[in-house]
Amino acid sequence: MFIDEKKLGVQMKQAYKDKLIIGDIEEGLVISNAHWLLWIDNDYVSNKVKALVVEYAGLMPGYGQVFSVSKAEPNPQFMIDVDYIINIIQGHKNAYDNYMVTPILLSGHKDIRLLQHNKSKEIYAIDQECLSLVDKSKIDYEIESEPLGPCSRTSTGNEFYWYNGICIYYVLPIGLKDNDVAIGKALKNVDFSKKGEEM
Repeated sequence: MFIDEKKLGVQMKQAYKDKLIIGDIEEGLVISNAHWLLWIDNDYVSNKVKALVVEYAGLMPGYGQVFSVSKAEPNPQFMIDVDYIINIIQGHKNAYDNYMVTPILLSGHKDIRLLQHNKSKEIYAIDQECLSLVDKSKIDYEIESEPLGPCSRTSTGNEFYWYNGICIYYVLPIGLKDNDVAIGKALKNVDFSKKGEEM
């Protein structure tokens, strides 16, 4: 799987402070919070990922079940309205707009990585910690291919997907602070497809 499981554990620990969502949807395990969603085909969920789920939820979700857990509400709170999760999972099939990860990292309260739309050259931002989960060195080429992405269903940078046949990773962008907006506008004039570094 192209996801760094150790860093996934860190993200799950942070999500648990507010709300960590776990489920079994579309024949796969879902792990999510308000900013990202990970779907893994049930046949390829590692024991380490299962252990992480049990660590925070106390159990694995049953077929079709989705629930949230948090530090304030450690007992699973089962969710009924899960259409938005299904929409995200299925959405990768229409993610035709391609982006590239630029080498530009903005440091501050959070490290922010800039992405560029391949055609418009517009600049968008995501949390570097979220991006760091994507690690091609973790790919098991005997069971999976390299992931496609970052890509999106739109050209406006309001979502980003990485996916292959066994895993889908979905991340929402974050807004640039006022003093970084000018940087983003200036970088629109740079074609990172020639100078950047794809992930």
